[in-house]
Amino acid sequence: MSRSQITSAFHQLSLEDAWGCLAHWVVPLPLKHLAKRPMLLWRLPTAGPASALTCLDTGPCRLVPAHPDTRADLRADLDEGLLRLNFSGQLLRGYFRLQCLPEGGGQLWQLTPIGYV
Repeated sequence: MSRSQITSAFHQLSLEDAWGCLAHWVVPLPLKHLAKRPMLLWRLPTAGPASALTCLDTGPCRLVPAHPDTRADLRADLDEGLLRLNFSGQLLRGYFRLQCLPEGGGQLWQLTPIGYV
């Protein structure tokens, strides 16, 4: 999770795998709201993280498979438009669903808190 150095209202959620950054989303509300209610996020074009951002939180994020007998794959789940995530950062913790909404042309996603460990 990063924050803009220009305006503190702009946050960015970035997900990476072992090979680097895969996806970035704009977080439009204060971070304290993330665990309380569903939030719409705007997916940014995939590129390296912006240099005008300050890192606020980093930590493990485990991709949870849809079924216990399957293996989760971040790139495949991004392409499918549905991620089940378990964040273990300082600010962002717990289980979330991140889903691409059909009316957003692939850019509008919804982050929904599911629960805590």
